[in-house]
Amino acid sequence: MNKPVTKAELDALELLEKPATPGPWNAWIRMIHPSEINHADGTVVARCFSPDRDEQDCEFLTESRNALPRLIADHRRLVESNAALLEIIRQASRRCNSGQDHECGWSPQSEKHIAEAAEYLRQWEGTK
Repeated sequence: MNKPVTKAELDALELLEKPATPGPWNAWIRMIHPSEINHADGTVVARCFSPDRDEQDCEFLTESRNALPRLIADHRRLVESNAALLEIIRQASRRCNSGQDHECGWSPQSEKHIAEAAEYLRQWEGTK
């Protein structure tokens, strides 16, 4: 299993992405080498010189460039949402464990769910 992207790794990617030529990029695959990656205005951004993989490399670089800003923003949004949800679980666990919430429907099954959520929380907090 791949390790989650850390905040430091995401910050480093963003530092690379921000000053790069903005998207959208388009792959221009040529029958003779090199193929090119162009900005939407036609400016050549890069050339691909892989003799047997020009098309795949250019398309990968183009689509990666176009998707990266959205992926970074989505990742940050999901991390924030995850943190908020985990805080809700943490507070509910405290209320149920302290007996403050008589509506929590405490049972061996809910205790198992709280333990699973707590383990998930420990794992998630270790990726920050």
